[in-house]
Amino acid sequence: MYQPGIGIISQDTHVTAAIVNGLRPLFSQPERYQIQILGSAPEENIPLSPLPLYSTLCEKAIAQLNALQTPVSLTLYLASSLNGLTDLLQSARATALDMIIYDNQAGQPQATLHDNTARFYQQLNQLTIRAIRTPMSTVYLNPPPADNSLLYSLTDTVEHYLDKSQTDWQAVLASQSLVDVMEYLVRFHCNPLLARKVRGLPTQQVHSSADYGTRPVSLATFMLNFFTHQAQDNWLFAYYTGSIIAPFIDAMESALAARPVTVINGCNEHSLACSALANWQLHASPYLITVTCGMMLEFKGSLLNLKRSKARGFIVCGEGETTSWFAAQGMINAEEDVRTILDAMNIPWVYMQDPAHLDADLKQAMQYYTTQPGPVVLLPTPRVLDTCRRLPDELLTDMPSAGNATSSESVPEHIIQLINHAKRKVVWVIDSPLSDSEQQDLQAIAEQAGIAVADSVQRPGTVSRYQQGRKNSQYLGTLGVYGTSRPTLQYLYTDGELNPRDEQILFFLKSRLGQPSSPFPAGNFKTRLETVQVTHDRSHLAPHVNHGLCMEVADFLRQVRSRLQVDDEILTFRQNALKAATSAPPSLLNQLPSSPMTPDYFFTQLNQLLVNLIEQQDYRYTGLFDAGRCGFSALCSVIRTGPGFSSIYGRGCMGDALMAFPLVAVKNPANTLAFIGDGARNLVADILPFVLKNIGHRQTITGSATLFVFVNNSLSMVRTYQERAILGHAGEQMNSVNFKHPDRQWQHQGLKVNLATIHHFDAEKMRQWLTAKNQLNVIQVMTAHNNQGEMYRHFAEDWYI
Repeated sequence: MYQPGIGIISQDTHVTAAIVNGLRPLFSQPERYQIQILGSAPEENIPLSPLPLYSTLCEKAIAQLNALQTPVSLTLYLASSLNGLTDLLQSARATALDMIIYDNQAGQPQATLHDNTARFYQQLNQLTIRAIRTPMSTVYLNPPPADNSLLYSLTDTVEHYLDKSQTDWQAVLASQSLVDVMEYLVRFHCNPLLARKVRGLPTQQVHSSADYGTRPVSLATFMLNFFTHQAQDNWLFAYYTGSIIAPFIDAMESALAARPVTVINGCNEHSLACSALANWQLHASPYLITVTCGMMLEFKGSLLNLKRSKARGFIVCGEGETTSWFAAQGMINAEEDVRTILDAMNIPWVYMQDPAHLDADLKQAMQYYTTQPGPVVLLPTPRVLDTCRRLPDELLTDMPSAGNATSSESVPEHIIQLINHAKRKVVWVIDSPLSDSEQQDLQAIAEQAGIAVADSVQRPGTVSRYQQGRKNSQYLGTLGVYGTSRPTLQYLYTDGELNPRDEQILFFLKSRLGQPSSPFPAGNFKTRLETVQVTHDRSHLAPHVNHGLCMEVADFLRQVRSRLQVDDEILTFRQNALKAATSAPPSLLNQLPSSPMTPDYFFTQLNQLLVNLIEQQDYRYTGLFDAGRCGFSALCSVIRTGPGFSSIYGRGCMGDALMAFPLVAVKNPANTLAFIGDGARNLVADILPFVLKNIGHRQTITGSATLFVFVNNSLSMVRTYQERAILGHAGEQMNSVNFKHPDRQWQHQGLKVNLATIHHFDAEKMRQWLTAKNQLNVIQVMTAHNNQGEMYRHFAEDWYI
């Protein structure tokens, strides 16, 4: 006779009575079905009126039990705690426990419940009590959630609300308990598939229904081995689930559970591309993105940003069979073909339709990965995703090697003469990250030649005021459309006009010199500027540049450094000009404490606080700057300590920095500051649940991660263009609707979460937030819309400068 055991943990006799009374009628035929109750039996006189549907449920359940081949004897173990249940099982010499129903009216946090249950099953192992843990083995009876409480589920559990405000709550619980127990018996212990999976397992042990009888997924095994071979543990696995891709994700998660590989469970497909882009730009770390059928175009412009950034990685996107007639969610059929779209984007792809061709398909994928830096899209069908055969060991050892193109071009002598002897201001704008050796050469040249160095709005922090804790005296500021900082303007302009062409020269290193990289109209390049561009890609040489050098920046820097002989007079002239530009005080309006605050005032105050923290505490942070008024203002006004991430990069997708915030926050060992407008915040998914669901035992926020959301109920960037640049009317199209949320603090998985709204700048409170450990801050900054600021100076000269 099959003897399932069910533990009921409750200190409330009314709860226990409802569960027992709901199950007792199922086992009212002693010759076939028996019920045994051990522990503190519920009071028999507790009244219980069943729901009208209970009798029908019971009839159907009994009919299902009658269809079983063997009799069933159910044992209920009643206890007031998990420890009490353990003692009861031991005293009863129990051999099996199939299910527990846990009354959590006390409202223990879900993490606590998870830990306590895990310890309970460990004790069962020590007591040699058998249990098969399934997604329905553990039922929690939780109180209804309080207002503003954090809601999330624990995997492989069932949750019900025990709402005693319902007049018939006991009758509901009785019926629900019947349903839960029958679902468990029918879906699992009476399921022949599970019986085959667990056949032959050691008895008197705790097992999981998911752990046995599962063969390794071929594609998942390949990806694990491939990225381990490429990057050890320095890679990103980012996913958003779906039906056909779920087993692949499960295989990857299980294999990575004990490894320090960064894993991001996205809030949508777009968030995965943003995370991968930030991870590549900040850590040079490859990625595996996984999504389900039909989702290939949900990455938005961020997909092309991955290509533009040459971010190496695979995107696995399930796809239907061409033999299916308009396959569900498929993007290859008689009316569309996602492959033609990828071809138009010049993104390589491999359609993986036949498991027999898996080896050849993977070889082709590796060829693309090696020879075409950027995303490589794999489109596997369900048959390929289900393939579980062993792949040849030599598959990875036969991986093609990337060719290394080298440049033999020399820096022209007239460029060297300009650097050494021309009495002109010289600015080097760095538009892509430098290697350590390139950074050293750049810094040495800048100091010996009096060259001002600047970063760009697309790749902020390629050079910065503070680098590795050391102040960079050659740093000028930021250059770019809408993002040129005040010192940079002071250096390049006089009385609102560009300095004459023969007084200054601009170098753009590792740059395409695209429109976002400079604030200058095309006409200025022809008549008002002398420019030098250094890029390794000949197709990136701009037609309007004066001197285009197609060579590796490392070669350029080595050659310049070896030929550097700057006149003392020239060095003094340039250093004085740089000092004059960087010592200029903030503009008058940046010092006006209006209410609401202007972005300019807020960033002036924040910048001063950061300077103090950097100089006094060696404070370091990674910045994220979204596309919009306040993102640009932060780029112009806030001091940096290293490379950051900008939504202005490439497509300029508003919301990308916000979507990358969770990845940066959990991977950054120091601090994270994100500058996001309310327009971007309202454009994408709610970021807070996205952050918190990626916090757990494998990763957390170690420093302080602060998300500033600037709220002025307006799409300010476009509004200013209308109002200041073309003297137009903003209209309703500029409105952004927001809610003022109450301030709150709570703990989640060891992380302190702080939500606040500020109307004024409190330096001491801000210092506490920015320097806290294991803390997430989401700060709504109430700001006013204005049309002032250095970022708009190319529209017209400001009277208050």
